[in-house]
Amino acid sequence: MFFANFTLKTEDEKLISEKDFIGKYTILSLFRELDLPNFIHYAAELSNFVEWFELKNARVAVVLSCPAEKLKQIKTTCKLRIELLCDENGSLMQSVDNLKDKKISPATIILDRWGRVRKMFDEICLDSLKEEFEQIITDDNTLNPLIQLRRAKRSFSQEKVSRNALKTIISAAHLAPSCANKQPWRFIVIESRDFLEKIHKALSGGNYWMKNAPALIVVYSKKDLDCELSDGRDYFLFDLGQAVALLQIQATQMGLIAHPVAGFDPVLVKQVLSIPEEYTVITILAIGYPSGNISSLSEKHQAIEFSSRKREKLDNVAKFI
Repeated sequence: MFFANFTLKTEDEKLISEKDFIGKYTILSLFRELDLPNFIHYAAELSNFVEWFELKNARVAVVLSCPAEKLKQIKTTCKLRIELLCDENGSLMQSVDNLKDKKISPATIILDRWGRVRKMFDEICLDSLKEEFEQIITDDNTLNPLIQLRRAKRSFSQEKVSRNALKTIISAAHLAPSCANKQPWRFIVIESRDFLEKIHKALSGGNYWMKNAPALIVVYSKKDLDCELSDGRDYFLFDLGQAVALLQIQATQMGLIAHPVAGFDPVLVKQVLSIPEEYTVITILAIGYPSGNISSLSEKHQAIEFSSRKREKLDNVAKFI
């Protein structure tokens, strides 16, 4: 959640916008002018914690809906050590009111390094603010739980995946980065029983379990849809990999399995789907909701469906120099 299109003024009447809050954590406390007595008490208390927040690379500011020329006077008179900002036209305060569907004053907002609203307090309490802020930092520096949760599962439920859900995971893939924004990925989403059965014939024997998936996604591209590099690297393969990775993370968030495989007959897949010869079919993903019933899987696959994840030690695959 972002606040957009607001303009504030500094004590020196310099204009700043939402873009100026990108890059640091930001603590913004908002007060209307009529709340000036509450503001003075809170701002004085917050001043005592400015260094604590700054050590955590956070910007701390109090926003007042008053004329900008009052800021310096207030700061000097009250001997404040925090940044004061003026919401003279009320644009930020209005955004907060709209978000909460009521008038709020005072209010405190925690923004992350991307300028996203991570927490909003209807009432200001410094102890709660510090505790919540530390938790946000901890969460942001922890391995993404969706990455930890994603697994190449094989046991599918019979529940159909909606067209909207399939569009959402494709949209996630389509937002992947690519060389010079070439966007070389191409997808064919297969839902119809007729085409599913035809693609089933192209699968290798070890991928029998894919026949239980309610949808398949064929991912393909060709070299000249992406950057042509002087050393002959087929960069489109890398960019498709990035797209499929984002698709898998989005699918995991939605409670879906998105399991890509390499075992299939690409010639037959091209024939069935009328994919031109010059394209390369990179992978096929099985898409569906997971099931705890693993009776349809082979003994080998039953043994690994709920097994712990195995990975090489990080030191074996990454070097820090």
